[in-house]
Amino acid sequence: MSLRTRKMELKLLAATTRLLGPWHLRVIRDELVPTGSLDPRFEQLVPMVQPYTLLSIDRLFVLYRLVESSAPIPGNIAEAGIFRGGSLRLLREAARGFAPDKTVHGFDSFSGLPSPSRQVDGQFHAQGDFAAGMNEVSQYLSTRGPSDIQLHRVLFAPGMPSAPDSGEPWALVHLDLDLRDSVAGALSFFEPHVSRGGYVIIDDYGFRSTPGAREAVNAYCRVRKLTPIYFPTGQALIVKPERQT
Repeated sequence: MSLRTRKMELKLLAATTRLLGPWHLRVIRDELVPTGSLDPRFEQLVPMVQPYTLLSIDRLFVLYRLVESSAPIPGNIAEAGIFRGGSLRLLREAARGFAPDKTVHGFDSFSGLPSPSRQVDGQFHAQGDFAAGMNEVSQYLSTRGPSDIQLHRVLFAPGMPSAPDSGEPWALVHLDLDLRDSVAGALSFFEPHVSRGGYVIIDDYGFRSTPGAREAVNAYCRVRKLTPIYFPTGQALIVKPERQT
């Protein structure tokens, strides 16, 4: 590792500490959670979203704080791999408070995971895992009135073109896709259109059950000269540089 790369890593870690704030431990709904500067609104959201997501509360809290931190950054918010819609709803509810002008988009196949590559993705997942239909997700998102979240049916795969350049970039993108090819396709779809200073947060980076996701992130970042920051929650964060060579 070069001195320049190490300095960049330290700079990104310092920025991450500032955006997530000081972390402390507290029990919320039977989980010991590093909650930082406690936010009563986040605690109110947990019972609303937790039955509809597989994300632990500490990972949900990271998403919540990233919505706050990305509020001044140009662009909208996206999640790819929405399952039953719990974390997508958290993103929208957080945006109502921190960034009401932003639109939240959800991307999913709505038919579960594609076929994994056993050599790369391991033996933990099967085709069709985490399936939830678009109607089921829409119904949940609308339980407190009509939802303004925009849903898109997409199957992410390597080689797919990036999102159309409509002039509206992304401020925050959350990827929860588990498999190497899906994560690789989503990174190439979203990351070129993330605003400078914006965030891509990958849920599956640090888990033994999703080795392909980590491989996809590392390979993409090597090509794009980006540095993924590995969180103790298992998530990895990519901060789009202000300048990129």
